[in-house]
Amino acid sequence: MPFLDLPKEGQVGILGHELAHILDYETKSFGQLLVTGCFYINAHSIRNYERGIDRVTVERGLGEKLHDAYQYILEESQASLKYKEFKKFTYLEPSEILEHVRESNIKIEF
Repeated sequence: MPFLDLPKEGQVGILGHELAHILDYETKSFGQLLVTGCFYINAHSIRNYERGIDRVTVERGLGEKLHDAYQYILEESQASLKYKEFKKFTYLEPSEILEHVRESNIKIEF
């Protein structure tokens, strides 16, 4: 799904998710980065990693914007059913994001 098709708030949420990856990579040694790369050979490992990155995004104050992105992708976009199923499996669902937003007291932006 094209990035520019997302609403502006959703674009900010996706960029926040990608910045959370950078924050994660910055704290790792070369060996730890190799292990992180190995996560991408197993769907369940990818899921755990990406959902963790979503939680970091929420903790950094961009949960509502990430919610907007995922809500649009899953409910309003013309993305394929296969892509939507991948998103639902791999990333936090919009309702889970809102739950983490309510639980999180940290409101620090990138």
